[in-house]
Amino acid sequence: MPDLQIGEIVSWTHVAGSGRTISMRVRQGVVEAINGETATVRMLYDQGRGKFKKGRQVTVPLAALTRQGEKTNLTKFVEAVATAARAGGLP
Repeated sequence: MPDLQIGEIVSWTHVAGSGRTISMRVRQGVVEAINGETATVRMLYDQGRGKFKKGRQVTVPLAALTRQGEKTNLTKFVEAVATAARAGGLP
């Protein structure tokens, strides 16, 4: 679990499903509060040229958060699949 501070920019993987489809997206936000094992995060929306618009608040488990610049769980997963494919480990 990361040792996060209020005001830090973080990322996490948001997973949603509908029928037989699963969608995974990396979300970004600013930590506004830490409550035990969860954090209240204000989502950030990239408007280009380094500008961000603040969005709604969400509650995210601390274990799912990574600091800005660190690899997210989704990035680690994609890299592992790509490595396995290059090594011939995928059918």
